[in-house]
Amino acid sequence: MSALEKSLKADEHRSSPTKEVWREAWESLLTAQKIWLDENERPPDYGVLMKPVIDWLCTKGLQNQIVGWLGKPAARANALADQLSRTRPRKADAQDVPTIAEAASTLIKVLLDKQSTSTRAVLKNIAKGTTGFGGESDFPGRLEEGLRVMGSWEHDGLSEPLPKTLYAGKPDIVLAVFNSPFGPDVLVATDRLSEGVDLHRFCRHLIHYELDPSPLRTLQRNGRVRRIESWAALTKKPIRYAYPTFDRTRDERAVDIIRRRITVFDLLLGGVPVLDDEPDENNERFADQVLKQAHKKLKSLNRKLRV
Repeated sequence: MSALEKSLKADEHRSSPTKEVWREAWESLLTAQKIWLDENERPPDYGVLMKPVIDWLCTKGLQNQIVGWLGKPAARANALADQLSRTRPRKADAQDVPTIAEAASTLIKVLLDKQSTSTRAVLKNIAKGTTGFGGESDFPGRLEEGLRVMGSWEHDGLSEPLPKTLYAGKPDIVLAVFNSPFGPDVLVATDRLSEGVDLHRFCRHLIHYELDPSPLRTLQRNGRVRRIESWAALTKKPIRYAYPTFDRTRDERAVDIIRRRITVFDLLLGGVPVLDDEPDENNERFADQVLKQAHKKLKSLNRKLRV
């Protein structure tokens, strides 16, 4: 985590409007009436809970991030609000990708949802100034310090203090931020987040820093970013999985075995075939070998059954 903090620094853009202009633009876009059209769905404590969110969106780190998407931000609040309403995050050009303002509204709905009790409690404490994650806004991520990495896990008895971007405890608010285009775009987590959570909203890269011997478990991990309406699907770009190992080690061989087993699962059980499958010495792809063997076995069984 500490090494990633130092190596993945966020870009800084100097051509940014003042914080007051950002605040006025966001407050005009993120009113309760615009986010919740139905009055019965609006949280009664909307004003209190929104304050730390607006503060966070107006920090220097978020300004730098959004300016990178806008290119040349407007100097006046109404014009800036118009840009945020028309521009898509991360310079995406696909029509299905929400605009910056739409993505912010979606994030707020998640953070302020009545079922998100732990997240709402965090926001209330930040608003009161009693607790938070540290940094300029007390929000997870520390993007105002240029940190693009954050992580979450539960661990007892730590002998050393946690890195700045690592948070122990419930990861609800961390996941909410990661599932938006805002804030840090690298999430480090233990196997605890390998199932039961969505990480696909704005992510299409997954790195297995520890290999699980079970291909089913690995597929489960991969499924966090392999979803309907994922960032990969919306932008029409491929999902990338990585299994870092040292060359000519047992780990490299283990990764090769697991990847082949996953390919077999995908091909024979209706999954999506691997597109970057390398040909072997006979210039035949592993996927083609699997299908050829399956064809032979099915043909043999058909003969026995006289189909």
